[in-house]
Amino acid sequence: MRLHGTKLISALALLVPLILACCSAQPAGSERVSLKGHFAMAGNAPFAKLVFRAENGASYEVAPVEAKQLSARQGGLIAIEADMTETKLETADGKHSRTVRMIRNITVLSSPTR
Repeated sequence: MRLHGTKLISALALLVPLILACCSAQPAGSERVSLKGHFAMAGNAPFAKLVFRAENGASYEVAPVEAKQLSARQGGLIAIEADMTETKLETADGKHSRTVRMIRNITVLSSPTR
């Protein structure tokens, strides 16, 4: 019986560092922002997602729970207010990183104009 417990502990000792070494994410807080831009789809199926492209060129991922109802508003220029969270994703070796800006609790302030 003791042999099985030793194998389990050995397996966990090897797996835990490997899992933790893959990548890390650090949320940087949330703030209410006002943006002007348009909704668009980004990426290829089946991984496509709705994003908000602001006039200043920044892209914000739309929270999945709101993406379905807001996808009908794609196209024209629109003004919104939303809670924005920035999360920095980085590989364990620090060679690759990117910042993901996610918006949720979106309030549409104006109708799309073309």
